[in-house]
Amino acid sequence: MKRILVQTRHFFFMGINGTPFSLVIALPHKYGFNRIQHPVESDIHRMRSNDKIKGSLAQFFTGNWTIHPDWQYCRYLDDKESFNTPEEEFLHFLKKMEGPGWKWSKECDRKLICKVVADAKITSWFNQNITTTTKEENGAELVKKIGIVVAFMATHSGLTRWQDFPQNINTSEHEPNFQLLHNKAIDEIWYRRAVEHHYVDSSNFVYAVPHDVGNSSHTLVTVSHAIFKEDGTKKAPAAVVGYQFYHKALYQLFTKITSSCGDMPCKRTCESEELHCVILDDNGYVIISDNLQETGYFFGKVRSDVMHQLVEEGIYRVTTMFDYQGLCPEPIDTASPATKILSPSVHLMKLVNWAIGTIVFFAKSVFPHYLEVLPETEHLGNHFGSHEDYNAELHDHTETEEVAYGEKEFIEKFAITKTKPEPCDHQMYMYSLVHYSERNISNSGYNRSMVDCTRPYIVQKVTGSNLILVVVNNLCRENSTRVADSPDPVQVDYNMSLACYRAFYNDFPRRHYMTCINRHINESEIKLCGKATNISPSRIFQIMILTLISYAVLI
Repeated sequence: MKRILVQTRHFFFMGINGTPFSLVIALPHKYGFNRIQHPVESDIHRMRSNDKIKGSLAQFFTGNWTIHPDWQYCRYLDDKESFNTPEEEFLHFLKKMEGPGWKWSKECDRKLICKVVADAKITSWFNQNITTTTKEENGAELVKKIGIVVAFMATHSGLTRWQDFPQNINTSEHEPNFQLLHNKAIDEIWYRRAVEHHYVDSSNFVYAVPHDVGNSSHTLVTVSHAIFKEDGTKKAPAAVVGYQFYHKALYQLFTKITSSCGDMPCKRTCESEELHCVILDDNGYVIISDNLQETGYFFGKVRSDVMHQLVEEGIYRVTTMFDYQGLCPEPIDTASPATKILSPSVHLMKLVNWAIGTIVFFAKSVFPHYLEVLPETEHLGNHFGSHEDYNAELHDHTETEEVAYGEKEFIEKFAITKTKPEPCDHQMYMYSLVHYSERNISNSGYNRSMVDCTRPYIVQKVTGSNLILVVVNNLCRENSTRVADSPDPVQVDYNMSLACYRAFYNDFPRRHYMTCINRHINESEIKLCGKATNISPSRIFQIMILTLISYAVLI
């Protein structure tokens, strides 16, 4: 959990008969009650009867495409046929739908399948070379200049298309597997963020980089933009388009722009050591910086005092979040002060070892000439060289092992720390950019200048994006008294003496089932029982004899 989205949702819930569970559905207030409805002509069977469409409907599912792997479009519930991919399964049923005698069953979602086919027909142009189909005359040059490695499109029906540009990929081993990482359409983060940001500014693009990636030459920047279908005052998200390109291309563009002032003369730029320039996204994470090691990190870890002031001036809004379903790795104590209980088998093994050692000792005493041993120098020379070299190595080795540990100290120092996940509560602080309208932006922190070290920065919006530019005066030391709260989850340490805290009083008894299911009709036939040997008096007698023999030998 790294980001927060503040929105209004409508919750609808109902109980499930015969169980203690409930079903809850949450719909966003802005677009949750509107959906894209394709015309009647987009129905599968109407498409087939249309003279304008010749051939199979599978012609619209070519090139690079995928469907949502977790959605049920159409499938066999009895698993009488297996498919390698959801796409293979979808095409199998699509072929059967076009045949005679097809009847819709409960295993197939007719509305969802019609939506996918309609979306595939509308977006079939994406299979072509998009650098030639674009309205821009220099589409190919733009792709090469920015270094786009993949362009993608995802629709509301779960259909995702993409097109690779291998000429811009450094090496094949770092080729992005877009179809494996981003095949869930509306459930992808870049899809959701683009849809939500549409209500801030419908013309903006949303930029994102992986979290805490640092200085990596293979980091990809993801850019996405939402497309809405409007009907009067109502509108609903239809698709999200975007592309990915290497972060180094964005860094070069950033350096080129911030290293000069255009036609205006200036004394300091972002190349100066006096200034630290950084671009942040709408959640306070570094998209690009003149220090590449900061890429993807929360800005509060870079300059906590500046982030604290950005919150005070209303540039960012901080929201306290609680996770009541968190897991904390509680350490497991592997040591014990109690002594080890010696079982009879341990005494028996000691008896066997003593007998073997005694036999070997008497054998060497009686037959010393028959037990030949290699000379020490010859035996050691095969592995360590000369005797002197071996002594030298042994001496050096013993010098490094001067510290002697007791059993308890050894366990504490070298034992692997084992943990056991335990339920706990987490607290974190999430940041979101405050969006101002043109009317009230004049009174915001965007129009303030840098004032010595009391306000050692300036901030400006980056047009057409979800980004802001922050320029910090490096000559001012970081103010340690101003600390920004971290978005990293921290375990809540509740006070045991306060009974009002819910953390230690949430072990409520489960509600009984609404129906009586306290037994099963086949429970008498269950054969999953233990087959351990029962302890009989004869076995106890054998164990006692072995124990007495072991103690007698040791004494």
